[in-house]
Amino acid sequence: MPVAGPDAPEVKILAHNAGFEIVASADRAWCFDRRTRGPGIAAAVSGGLAGVLFVNAAVALVLALGGGAIGPWWLPLLEAGLGVIAGLVCKFSLNLRQARFACERAKLRPLVVVDRHAGLAYDADGQALARTDEIPARKGMLIDSSAPALRLLLPSGKRVEVFRGSLFGGGIEAGLEALRELGFAK
Repeated sequence: MPVAGPDAPEVKILAHNAGFEIVASADRAWCFDRRTRGPGIAAAVSGGLAGVLFVNAAVALVLALGGGAIGPWWLPLLEAGLGVIAGLVCKFSLNLRQARFACERAKLRPLVVVDRHAGLAYDADGQALARTDEIPARKGMLIDSSAPALRLLLPSGKRVEVFRGSLFGGGIEAGLEALRELGFAK
């Protein structure tokens, strides 16, 4: 009987938050990272810049129409044009981000794959890491973020981040419960 892939109908989402997913079928489990980093940051920055430019253009236009121009006549047009460009960059970045979140799991590179029957964890290349009961799942904070995270501490000493919580509310309990269900050590 073939093993179901990560997009099969019988695959259930055990936990998901902040771009991380832990999904499982009866035979396998996968940990995925859907975060986009670059496009998300680009969308936020360009969207904010577009808003500022449009407000500046509107203020300059209103003042110019009222006879109290604060600059040359072309300034509101330039600001509006730059706002349109920033808005297009924002839209393009959001499209990239949405494409990553809508992507089939089979097209993503898993962080960890678990053979539930054998109790073994593998990396994305199919190399055995260790038995799941030999790999502790630990809570921790990350240097680059204030959000709590869950990491698997591999026997080699390497740490693999497999889940991240919320900046404000924790949110790693579901991920920790999912990892325990998959047999990872306490």
